[in-house]
Amino acid sequence: MQTKQLLVTICALASALCLAEDFNGGFEQCKPDKSGVPLPLDWVSNKIVSRQSQARLAGTEGEARTGRFSLLTETEEGGCLSFRSLRHVPVASGDSIEMEIHAKGEGRFALQYIAYGADDPKRLVFISTLGTGKTAEASADEWRLHSVKVTFAIPKKAEGKHQAFAILPVIYVYGGAGILFDDFKMSVGAQGNHP
Repeated sequence: MQTKQLLVTICALASALCLAEDFNGGFEQCKPDKSGVPLPLDWVSNKIVSRQSQARLAGTEGEARTGRFSLLTETEEGGCLSFRSLRHVPVASGDSIEMEIHAKGEGRFALQYIAYGADDPKRLVFISTLGTGKTAEASADEWRLHSVKVTFAIPKKAEGKHQAFAILPVIYVYGGAGILFDDFKMSVGAQGNHP
């Protein structure tokens, strides 16, 4: 019986570790959008929220922290950018959500996540965009790590309406910014069951 519990724990840890890889967080895989702008595969600007902003891959020398590419985001004063992954992860009440990203440039940003009802995994129901409580200021001189850890709680307006939930990560950039991002990671797991 102990061997079975150990295998379950190892699988849970491996699953949490793999989540960080599933997001193309190094922005190395890319695909142009409809107008030909190179973007990270499986990431997109949320057009409903974003205004006076743009995002694209950056690949000239010195623009990436690791690998060949990074994500370049630019927002005008009064604008904002909500740049999100298209990949979602199952989550339960009480699960720990850890996100980290490296940033370099000028301006403020935050890591957020969008919560969905996931009773039917093929048809997610939007609930809310949730902040992590921390904004960060990018440094023009060096890559800085920004990390957050929060506990998932079912939003009040979704209580009793869904049995399953999923989240996807969001990089939110405030107005008047020009920031490079690289090496995004996210892990989700029961308290104490992930790195």
